[in-house]
Amino acid sequence: MFQVIYILGVMASSISGALKGGKHNLDVFGVAVIGLTTGLGGGVLRDVIMNQLPFAVKNEWIVYISLGVSILAFYFSDKIKYYYKVVKTLDAAGLAVFVIIGADKGIDNGLGILGIAIMATLTGTVGGLLRDIFVREVPYIFKEDVYASLCMVSGATYAILVLYTDIDRALLKNIAVITIFTIRVVTIKYNIHLSKKIL
Repeated sequence: MFQVIYILGVMASSISGALKGGKHNLDVFGVAVIGLTTGLGGGVLRDVIMNQLPFAVKNEWIVYISLGVSILAFYFSDKIKYYYKVVKTLDAAGLAVFVIIGADKGIDNGLGILGIAIMATLTGTVGGLLRDIFVREVPYIFKEDVYASLCMVSGATYAILVLYTDIDRALLKNIAVITIFTIRVVTIKYNIHLSKKIL
């Protein structure tokens, strides 16, 4: 189930990148690049920082999935827009899994709480950050969302519970994913963000 949610999250992230590229009138190649970057960029950067061969390089099937849905999104963008809420929900599930995957990587490599939280945040946010930079927009996480804060707090909390309690790690992982997903869905539904307008 964890891997299924991960795949759905990659697909949703790739679709969001492809739709953003289409919005800026990029051709199919540009859309494919942004889709791949959005879906896999966080995990690739995380692994590079940790001096590891990126998961996407060792497991090319996830690249094909990301590339495939990005191209499909390019050609069927009008229809996908009708299901944007579904895409956002899948993206929320993917974010939850990305955060825990990043945190687990940090824990397994002996990082401290801050390092683990950073790995969780990179995994969850870098794809969207690069997507917005590529199309010359102020990154969404900097102005309208709680993405980064949710990733940092969730990653650190999960790390503390794994490292300093005797609670089963698999159970903690499931609880963490459900909690992050729920918080993310609530922030989407009620348009909760951390920005403040300054006159």
